[in-house]
Amino acid sequence: MDRPKAERMAAERTRKYREKLPLFADQIPPTTAEEIERAFDKHRADFAACERRLQERGDEFRAKVKELVTDIEFAALDSRRLNLPRGAEYHADFWRHRYEERCNTRDA
Repeated sequence: MDRPKAERMAAERTRKYREKLPLFADQIPPTTAEEIERAFDKHRADFAACERRLQERGDEFRAKVKELVTDIEFAALDSRRLNLPRGAEYHADFWRHRYEERCNTRDA
């Protein structure tokens, strides 16, 4: 996030807090651009960690599915996966569903 945008966001946040509590407006400390930047950086890091965990989880389910199906079936599943968006959440969800399908079929 660039500094001017952080400053605008800090000013807006301060204004909103002070409007919300007009009796205590003079006691509300102003939000700083540094606070906005720290929050932004923390959110970005948390989101990246979440994506990394989802990718790893999807990779684990993919490996489990590979053990349960033939090479031809696995190639077909890989091909189906390519039809979905590239996001880690789609990767984890797709392979988790394929794994659960295989487990439910074997248990029945």
